[in-house]
Amino acid sequence: MGGSHKPIISAIEEVEAEFVVFVCSMDDEVSGFRGSYSQIEDEGKIIKSDRADAKPTLKNIPTQAGLKENEFSVLLINADEIEQSYSAISNLLETLASEYRKVVCDYTGGTKTMSASLVMAAVDNHKVQLQFVAGPRTNLEKIKTGHHFVQTAKVGRPRFQNELRVALEFWISYNYASSLSRLQKLKPLDTKDRITHQKVLAACNAFVAWDVFDHVKALNQFELIENTIDERYSVHVTQVKKICKGSVISDPLKILDLWLNALRCAERHRFEDATARA
Repeated sequence: MGGSHKPIISAIEEVEAEFVVFVCSMDDEVSGFRGSYSQIEDEGKIIKSDRADAKPTLKNIPTQAGLKENEFSVLLINADEIEQSYSAISNLLETLASEYRKVVCDYTGGTKTMSASLVMAAVDNHKVQLQFVAGPRTNLEKIKTGHHFVQTAKVGRPRFQNELRVALEFWISYNYASSLSRLQKLKPLDTKDRITHQKVLAACNAFVAWDVFDHVKALNQFELIENTIDERYSVHVTQVKKICKGSVISDPLKILDLWLNALRCAERHRFEDATARA
């Protein structure tokens, strides 16, 4: 948090949160300038109603928001260290998501690094809702006072893309079952993402079946997406078709398939399975 206190208070009042965590900057190590936590913890009149005011006239943010001492806490981070900020916020969100039914992150205030860290951590955690305070701007500094409103941030697509990337990383080690398990949990909202999801699910189901020599099921899954498969991967469909076809080359291909399966098992350190296949 940082800058104007008004959007922060608006966000707190809109959410009606049971508990609020303020992500604040710690003191600057070079200049000794106090971090934004002072707007939360300091007593007395410490906040200016407007930046142009000569002196502070308002109490700290929790007091203005009507928060009791047991209804908020402070997470201190280095305002310019994105890796440390992201890690600290990610751990915090995991803890909050396990304790509360709903967790909302508002990234309106704060330095660029703090806001970026919060957004990345929130996108990575599908249990978290992201929001910001919007409104008309009359300058490049801030939203016009009295006209701001809380708006939910749409992060469905980046969240899906990130989850999809993580799920497909299992393909590198031929761990198709783990990939399928993650893919089945995804519920994309965007139409294009749903189409992508269905195609990847079919391909993953095909590889899972193929890995246990259920070539017929693998072929059925491949045929669902055969017309949209990239030419680089159409060889897989051709291979399974030839195995299922029952032609003169089916048996040699089954032997080759068995050997390739053994090699995949070996790469995954499933040495007993690899030996049995060999």
